[in-house]
Amino acid sequence: MKITSVFLTFICSVSFAYSQSINLDDVRSLLDGVIKNKKIEWSGVPGDTNFNIADRIAILDVINAYGVYWDENNLKGFFNLFLDDAVRITTDKNGNEKKITKSEEEKIAIERQTFFKKNLMQRRHMMHNTHFIKQTENYARVIQYMTLLNTTESEKSNIVSPIIYDFEFYKINDIWKISKRKINLDYKLDLPFKK
Repeated sequence: MKITSVFLTFICSVSFAYSQSINLDDVRSLLDGVIKNKKIEWSGVPGDTNFNIADRIAILDVINAYGVYWDENNLKGFFNLFLDDAVRITTDKNGNEKKITKSEEEKIAIERQTFFKKNLMQRRHMMHNTHFIKQTENYARVIQYMTLLNTTESEKSNIVSPIIYDFEFYKINDIWKISKRKINLDYKLDLPFKK
């Protein structure tokens, strides 16, 4: 119904513009303003096109940067992708979930990157399926499939584990940041998580 009323307004405006010699560009500008001010609510149904494309691209950019920054050992860039109060959820060997804060995560990351360098190991996060569960003006939840590879000086790369990330994001001052991520592994890592 809203689209119909916008369309009728446009038709009436065009007719009026021709009859009153009003600049058609002014009418287009007015309609663009109306459309941009429309609040976009995505249904969460795959295939629904009613979402903010700029936000969607920005969120995907954060996900891709997540893998690239980690693989390049750019910890400053990596942790800049997170809110200050972000948490990581992992599951221990007994199936219990553990929350790890960003400050704890930073210490763990330095240890892990030191281990990789010492053992001449290089991680590679290979991105696969991305599924948006929810996207609003300032919140998004995304399931991201990745395959974690490990390379050494040998010519062979090894699959460490397929990973399913469950990301939550918040937009603060027009910047999307990770607020929470749950890591689900098919196999144990070659270097276990520590707390």
